[in-house]
Amino acid sequence: MEKINLEMKTQIRSLQLEIQSEKEMNKEIFETSAINEKNLKETTNNLQFQLEKYKNMIAECEKKEQVNETLVNEMTRTTKELTSLNEKFKKENHELNEELKRLTNNQHQIHKQLLESQTMLQNSITKHEEETKHLNEQLLVYQNECNELNLDMQSLFKDYEYYKLKSVEYANENQHLARQIMRLKGEIERKAVTGLSLKVNPIVSHAQFCPPEISVPSETSIRTQSQSPTKQSNVEILPLHNERERVGNNERHTPLHSGSMPPPKLQEKDEPNIQDKMFIIARGKPLDSVKALLQDTSLVTEKSYNSEQKKVQEMENKISILLQEKSELERQLFKLPSHPRTGKDSRKKVYLETQLHEIDSQLHQYKQLVRSHYA
Repeated sequence: MEKINLEMKTQIRSLQLEIQSEKEMNKEIFETSAINEKNLKETTNNLQFQLEKYKNMIAECEKKEQVNETLVNEMTRTTKELTSLNEKFKKENHELNEELKRLTNNQHQIHKQLLESQTMLQNSITKHEEETKHLNEQLLVYQNECNELNLDMQSLFKDYEYYKLKSVEYANENQHLARQIMRLKGEIERKAVTGLSLKVNPIVSHAQFCPPEISVPSETSIRTQSQSPTKQSNVEILPLHNERERVGNNERHTPLHSGSMPPPKLQEKDEPNIQDKMFIIARGKPLDSVKALLQDTSLVTEKSYNSEQKKVQEMENKISILLQEKSELERQLFKLPSHPRTGKDSRKKVYLETQLHEIDSQLHQYKQLVRSHYA
């Protein structure tokens, strides 16, 4: 019995050593396998339970030394079961380790894929944010440009309406001036014709002792003839022209050596020359070309009229110069923006507007003077 007890003790010690070694192995396995700790703990608990069971069995064997055969059979059976369980445990442990490795590999791969997908998503999000920022900036720029363009268009339409009204005013003024000029030309021609008709005798006497003047109608007379030919001039042209033809025919049929023929100097200064001059005056020749005919009687009136005409012409020249300056300033003002952003542009705009205001006041004064002269 003692031998059996010793053998049993040795076996128990060997089993304890094996169990300790298995525990150490299990500890190492538990450190490596974090996911399957619960299963391993359950197995260790079972093994501990079995160890306690074995301890109880050894105590019972020590107490019951008499029942050797039954105990030996039971121990053999238990040893066989332990070996089978150990083998099963090793197999299961190996399978669990392989599954744990596979799961860790899968976990690493999934983690890598998640990181890659996160990086891709983050990059796409940053790109979309940059694109949205860029689009928002472009939208702000376009909105500012549209607002500026709307303001410029409004100012352009206002300027267009202003210049349209001004053009209508200028057209009315030009029409009024043209009517005044035509009326004055008609009055001048009428006065010239009436003055010449009142002073025919002095003109004839003056024409007998003065050489004949060959007068060519100027462009102004031709223009006045084409624009405003009066009925009186047309009525007077026909008899004068017929008389001229009749006198020409008489001169052709007169003999060269007639006794009643005046000397050649007086013959050259015959009536047809006076009729030609009267014909030119009746057709609308300006007063400047009739100075030779009315020198003795109309010097004072011509001087006063010429001085007034010079003054009016000077005023008109000044008006034309001021209009040119105004157009130049308006062109410079049109080049500037309607809402300047820099101080230089704003100062230039204010300066141009003040200059235009001064020019408008000067033009108004000169136009009033010209109208008072023509009135």
